[in-house]
Amino acid sequence: MASLTTCHSWRVTHGDRGEGQNPKAGGELSLYERPRVTSVQLLSCHTQHLRHSLALQQGLVNMCESLRLDEAQEAECQALRLQLQQEMELLNAYQSKIKMQTEAQHERELQKLEQRVSLRRAHLEQKIEEELAALQKERSERIKILLERQERETETFDMESLRMGFGNLVTLDFPKEDYR
Repeated sequence: MASLTTCHSWRVTHGDRGEGQNPKAGGELSLYERPRVTSVQLLSCHTQHLRHSLALQQGLVNMCESLRLDEAQEAECQALRLQLQQEMELLNAYQSKIKMQTEAQHERELQKLEQRVSLRRAHLEQKIEEELAALQKERSERIKILLERQERETETFDMESLRMGFGNLVTLDFPKEDYR
């Protein structure tokens, strides 16, 4: 009974204006505008209503079997059973519709998130490639500067060596290696 009270209190809190109606526009809220929690609460409330209806139907069956009813009461009981069965079918159809809409919305949201992740990943990969290219260029420039410096220092050393009289020594001509 507490679950029925919850459903009833939800209707009282949110107004008994029909499922999904927008109080400002006076019309139905689309599934996108309705908060997900509200959809779940509605589904739960409808399920509770269905269980309650089943309990009432079973109670009616028990009453009809235990009491000997006159023909008018039997006809009324049958009419109520038929009405209850129709309401249960409508409720089941509505619940199925809500479930399908919720699943479709979930799929759309999942696809959007996957698309956003894919775009973000591509952006990050491009940024990493740009940074790696910049670092490689900077490394090449530093190596070039160091090789030029080494060449100048070697020339300066050779000139100093000649000036100091070390020119008569055997010069070994080592091949220059390219460290690039």
